Amino acid sequence: MAHSSVVSLRGVSKRYSEKVLSVDNIDMDIAPGEFISLLGPSGCGKTTTLRMIAGFEQPTAGQVLIDGQDLTAAPPYGRPVNTVFQDYALFPHLNVSDNVGFGLSLTKVPAAEARQRVVNMLELVGLADKARARVQQLSGGQQQRIAMARALVCQPRVLLLDEPLSALDAHLRQHMQVELKRLQSSLGTTFVMVTHDQTEALSISDRIAVMHKGRIEQIASPDALYDSPESAFVAGFIGASNLLDGQVLHSVDDQVTVGVGALHLVARSRGPLARGSAVTVSLRPEDLRLGVRADSQPQATGRVLQRLFHGRALRLQISLPGIDSLTLDVSREAAQGQALYPGDEITLSIQPGAACAFAVQPTL
Repeated sequence: MAHSSVVSLRGVSKRYSEKVLSVDNIDMDIAPGEFISLLGPSGCGKTTTLRMIAGFEQPTAGQVLIDGQDLTAAPPYGRPVNTVFQDYALFPHLNVSDNVGFGLSLTKVPAAEARQRVVNMLELVGLADKARARVQQLSGGQQQRIAMARALVCQPRVLLLDEPLSALDAHLRQHMQVELKRLQSSLGTTFVMVTHDQTEALSISDRIAVMHKGRIEQIASPDALYDSPESAFVAGFIGASNLLDGQVLHSVDDQVTVGVGALHLVARSRGPLARGSAVTVSLRPEDLRLGVRADSQPQATGRVLQRLFHGRALRLQISLPGIDSLTLDVSREAAQGQALYPGDEITLSIQPGAACAFAVQPTL
């Protein structure tokens, strides 16, 4: 019987002690052939969640289902999953071909089929010419691809990746992101990746589960997370954002007017907010505009505090009345005729509907 979800987590929690709750009652469904990333800061529970799917950790509560079968208590070898570890865990005494075929040697796959699978997998990852090489002779990116090939040659239902690119330098990491997505698309295998790198997750994931303090704050596509965050944490963690303290001046349905320093912003909200209530406003740096725009919200005059060069764009830190620091991204073309150096005065306006307002949760 086919299932709409290849992996399902139902009320999964992991408590290491009375004071240490790593994962707190999470629910998640992962579709066949999906590339999903678990993203969040250190200590948010993402690696523990991956390890519970793999079977290396047992949940304190809840169920782990794969293809509808409850495998919560099953050992790692009893699950149709494979894991690529952060350090790749390749065998230095074996050549590339033997490393890739190691998992098959432990199964009942006929020898001729196993050899052909290894050949096919090395071709897929672009390392057919390295079959007899020692792993010590390979670059970091090549070792990463061998680790992927070894995990995929056994044809798992789900491939789990624990920060697989973290050991690579920035340039190679970007290249391997493209390769990783290409490989997943070619095979149609379900990938679940743990990362703390938001750029990596946004670049190659179909969906992202943003985790915070053991819980899933939001799970959605990259564009939905960026454009429609459901909490101030997600707004601040995904991409660059100005998070500003404000007060609701007026509210109608899902649109509120918020006072933030000298600014009165019209912002989106997840439902009505009481007049006078405290909110956090998220405003992306690219949604601020230089000068007076006919289609923009009310303007304000500020002063440049800092100027950072980002290729074709400039990132400015500016101060406004009642706002100590605000980040503004502007293309160099749009800045023509303006020096935009520290101390310069500028006028800015705000893209209509760009801001999001979130109710401030009371501190317990």
